[in-house]
Amino acid sequence: MKDISVEEVISPSLYFASETQSSASSIIQPITYERINQTKYRIDTSGNTFPMVMVFNENFNNKWKLYEALPNGLKNKVTEFTQTWFQKILPEGRHFTMYGFANAWYFDKKPEGELILEFYPQKMFYQGIIVSIISLGIVICLYLIRSKYKN
Repeated sequence: MKDISVEEVISPSLYFASETQSSASSIIQPITYERINQTKYRIDTSGNTFPMVMVFNENFNNKWKLYEALPNGLKNKVTEFTQTWFQKILPEGRHFTMYGFANAWYFDKKPEGELILEFYPQKMFYQGIIVSIISLGIVICLYLIRSKYKN
């Protein structure tokens, strides 16, 4: 019983796991990340060695997607929920299950700049709200135009 240790784990968390390290304690390398909301994280990849596996300690769901963050100049011109709308998903086909439950992505080389980890259905929800508002605006405009010319 002396060999058992209890450690508090706060979920979800992000870290890099390296398969090249020899001891179990040096496998995990912490990641600097910012939690934007429950469905989006900004990840700093500087200071880590690659190739590497990034682990998101949350139940596996293939709808978690990684995107390259916008450069600093563009970052201020878009809102937090629209910053990944026209960006490609990274790395395509490298998302897998780790430890039997966690999300993981394999990187063979260092990504350029920061990454954004986002739950894809939330992105679709935001886009749906905007389409609904635009559609409602069009219907109201058409109704007002029709009622103006009907009289």
